Amino acid sequence: MAERLTAVRLRERAPWASVASAGTYAMVGSPIEPAALALLAELEVEDAVFAAQDLTADLVAAADLVLGASREHRAAAVRLVPSASSRTFALREFARLAPLVDRSALAAADPVKRARQAVAAVAAKRGYARPDSPSDDDVPDPYRRSAADFRLAADLINDAVAVLVALLTP
Repeated sequence: MAERLTAVRLRERAPWASVASAGTYAMVGSPIEPAALALLAELEVEDAVFAAQDLTADLVAAADLVLGASREHRAAAVRLVPSASSRTFALREFARLAPLVDRSALAAADPVKRARQAVAAVAAKRGYARPDSPSDDDVPDPYRRSAADFRLAADLINDAVAVLVALLTP
């Protein structure tokens, strides 16, 4: 859900952006869950070709921004590529810190450079605002759970992606 929501929302404002997803325990080749697909349709995110893949060091190393659904996912990415720690976040962590960034300081005219500045600015805000509970930065995994669990995950992801897109795009 996070990959599809992010890709569609960014495409609207940043067609230059590329979004991909990978899992720490991916069922490689599997399509998106039907419950997730139904929620994405409600959010006006069209169906697209999707096949699960494993998170690899090459994927992490190549990314300008790595977002995990949870702190556990963030940690897995950083274990693969320790030098990516400053550009690797839990999605809700990024959304929590993004409002602390002074957008007027993001001066690059080139949109890719501006987005990279935004990621660095968010990383610089770590430690300035803590969540009430560390788990507040996680999106609970709805896999093999109820429709309500999928709805909660979709809502949390959608809210966080809106903040992400607003910061990364002028």
